[in-house]
Amino acid sequence: MSALDRLPPGLRGLAFRILGILIPLLILPCVLLATVLRRIIGLRAHPGWTFGQEVAFTSMHLGGRSGIGADPRFLQRIFVDPPKAWRLPGCDRVDAQVAGRHAEVTTPQGMAADAPTILYLHGGGYGFCSPATHRGLCADLARTSRMRVVALDYRLAPQHPFPAALDDAAAAWRELCQGSTGPMFVAGDSAGGGLSLALTLRLRDGDERLPTAVFAMSPWTDLTMAGPTHAEWAHLDYLPYPQLQSLAAAYVGDADRRSPLISPLHADLSGLPPILVQYGGAEVLRWDSEEFVRRAQAAGSPVEGSMGEGMIHVYQALAQLLPQGRQALREAGAWLKAKAADVD
Repeated sequence: MSALDRLPPGLRGLAFRILGILIPLLILPCVLLATVLRRIIGLRAHPGWTFGQEVAFTSMHLGGRSGIGADPRFLQRIFVDPPKAWRLPGCDRVDAQVAGRHAEVTTPQGMAADAPTILYLHGGGYGFCSPATHRGLCADLARTSRMRVVALDYRLAPQHPFPAALDDAAAAWRELCQGSTGPMFVAGDSAGGGLSLALTLRLRDGDERLPTAVFAMSPWTDLTMAGPTHAEWAHLDYLPYPQLQSLAAAYVGDADRRSPLISPLHADLSGLPPILVQYGGAEVLRWDSEEFVRRAQAAGSPVEGSMGEGMIHVYQALAQLLPQGRQALREAGAWLKAKAADVD
């Protein structure tokens, strides 16, 4: 038991919140100095990055490495809910219950009453994060697509290993589909992107209603961690290989990492609905996205890939800072609207 765990619950929660603020503040001055020195001597981290991007991405890189060896349960406590007063411009957010699980429903203001719904599955390596940590990304997606986004608070590992998250996603999908004959979508990022694909495979194999389309950002499609880009982009991206291995082990438990519902890359990828996969050109999971797209297209499924040049993992989450993130979400929103129109 750590010293933090011995604190009373109220103080313990406060301590984790303070840590979540202090860690980035301690990293930032070092990154600023390192970035200036690198540019003076001509050793930029990435030739396509602006100064601001290099500072932001390098800070995230160092922050990611500070979590190496941390138990997923520790990360769950670091990534706490944002302040309840946080507002999402142009959107309304309410709490809901979907198939017995908490969810956050984000609706763009002025949305058509019959607008489609997107079931959103958040990232976090199956071990941390929540709808609360993804409020900004869900709001951006809701605004660009003009659709209702239902972010599900699915169960996390190691307390709830596979297939708990998939079971929760499937139950939520079935409940949201009840009484709805219009377009219905699934979206997710990172582990949530992989979970979105696994859910689609499970629905296909069970002869259940498929999503109209699926939008996956930097999906984690191969938990065997065989992709070469883990090493190729490890010096730039913020996902450290040891931490991914730890999260994968916690989620998989005694199951086979090559199971198609754990690693969709190893599935039969025929008969899928339209899928858009967006990923960064400088991220460790780049191969997971590119290889999934390649294999799905070879199987005859309507899957598209879109790479953000020089971008890191789930760069869309930085849309308020990155024009590339904003453009990616605009493109995804237009794609989702086009798929909805195809149904009509």
